[in-house]
Amino acid sequence: PLRIDMTGKMEVPDVVVTAEEHGFTFKLMAGIVNSHSGEHIKIHKISVLNSSKLHLDFEMSTEPPFTIVSEAVRYSLVPRQKVKIDHGFVLSKRLLNLLLGEEREHYKIGFNDGDYSVLSEEEEKKGGVEVQVEEKLIEMSHSVNQDENSKVPERRFNLHSSLVLKYTNGHIQTVPVHCRIILPTFYLSVESMLFGSCLVGQTTQLPVRIVNPSASPMQWSARFEGETSDGNFALEPCRGSFHAADSALLSLSFTANTSRISTGKFIFTGSPGGRIVELRVEGIGTHDEVLQRIL
Repeated sequence: PLRIDMTGKMEVPDVVVTAEEHGFTFKLMAGIVNSHSGEHIKIHKISVLNSSKLHLDFEMSTEPPFTIVSEAVRYSLVPRQKVKIDHGFVLSKRLLNLLLGEEREHYKIGFNDGDYSVLSEEEEKKGGVEVQVEEKLIEMSHSVNQDENSKVPERRFNLHSSLVLKYTNGHIQTVPVHCRIILPTFYLSVESMLFGSCLVGQTTQLPVRIVNPSASPMQWSARFEGETSDGNFALEPCRGSFHAADSALLSLSFTANTSRISTGKFIFTGSPGGRIVELRVEGIGTHDEVLQRIL
C-alpha cells in the first residue's frame, strides 16, 4: 500500500483598504484644544473591500489616540463586498500636555488605565504609538528688526501607528496611519522699542504688531517685568487670540515719571505650546519741551 501524508496551510487573502479624500494621514492644529471641551476628534472614511472569492471574517483595531469610530469592530465580508468605516484621531489637552512635556525627539506613547504615558524601552518592544518631533522655519514677513532671511520656528508632532485587521485564522494585516499635530507660533514686528525722550507726565504711544504665521489657533498674553518708579509702560490689549494665521496691532505706551531712564520688557506667551517672546522697552523723561519736540 502507498501512503502519502500531506499538510498545508491555506493563505487568507488580505482585504483591500483604501482611504477617501484625505488618505491615512491626519493633520490637526494644536490650538483647537483651547475650546471648552478640551478635546477634538477628526474623522476620515476608509473603504474595506473583499476582492477575493472567500468569505473573510476579521476584527479591526488601533491604538489611541487613533480610533475606530464605527460601532462594529468585527466584520464578515462575502466575496466582492465593500464596507465603509470611520476611523479618527482624538486630540485632547491630556495628549498635548504629554507631548509638550517630553524633551526627546523620538519616543513612543501608550494609553493605559484611561490616560496616556511615555513608554519605557521595555514597553516600546510590545507596541505603542511612535512620536517624532520636527521643527519647521516660517518666514517672518512683518518683522522690521530682522533681516530678510529671518524665520520663526514651528514645532510639529508626527504620530505613527497602524490599523490592525486580525482574521479568524490568526492572520494579521496592518495598515499604517499617521497624524501631524502643528503647534502655533508667533513673533513680534520688533525686538525692542525705544521711546527716546518723553515729556514728564505725558503719555507717548507707539504701535507693535503680533503675528501668528501658522494656521493653528492660538491664545496669547503679555506681562511686564521692570521698575515702574521712573516711568510706566503699558500694552493694550495685553492678551488675545487668533483663530488662524493672522496679525493684530497693539498699542505700546510710556509715561515718564522722572527724568531718569526707564527700562523693562514685556514677556509674551503663546498657548498651546508655551512659546515665549520678549519685547525690550526703554524711555527717558524730560522737562524740556523744546528738546522733546526736536527728538
